[in-house]
Amino acid sequence: MERKTSVWIGAGAALLPMALLASLLVYVAVLTQCEPDDGGAGRVDLSAVPTGPIGAMGWRGVQLVNAAHIMNAAVDLGLSRRDQAIGVMTAMGEASLTVLDRGDVAGPDSRGLFQQRERGWGTYECRMNPTCSAQSFFRALMKVSGRDSMRPTILAHTVQINADAEHYTRFWPDAEQVVAA
Repeated sequence: MERKTSVWIGAGAALLPMALLASLLVYVAVLTQCEPDDGGAGRVDLSAVPTGPIGAMGWRGVQLVNAAHIMNAAVDLGLSRRDQAIGVMTAMGEASLTVLDRGDVAGPDSRGLFQQRERGWGTYECRMNPTCSAQSFFRALMKVSGRDSMRPTILAHTVQINADAEHYTRFWPDAEQVVAA
């Protein structure tokens, strides 16, 4: 009986290094094949923007190009993928991802993707430029204390001061899909 036990112990001792080596190889293979989803923002190649439609509201064409400008502005400022989606969501809710050269009753001087007003948001030329207007939006967003723990729609409302704090909520799923595409 003692001899059988020592044979099993010897066999186990011989197989242990091989099992450890196999485990290490699998671990290294997994690490080199997979990148963690850290929520990092990615730069968009404007020549490779999908044509759409994307999302429940069917975003397409120039709307998606404008979303790409918003996303790239976020990257240029070192912001996250979540921030990219918040910017896209806000422009969806403000101007349907279109550079508007008109305001509304609440803001007759509002212009651009974010319907930014003359006072506080920059020149007409900046507000009508997708990149410049997005940078203005993101700079204001970056000043919001505790923004990373806020719901996206409330954060957008804090920056834009919309009459309805939940106005942007219906755009969030589409914004996430546009950013992912």
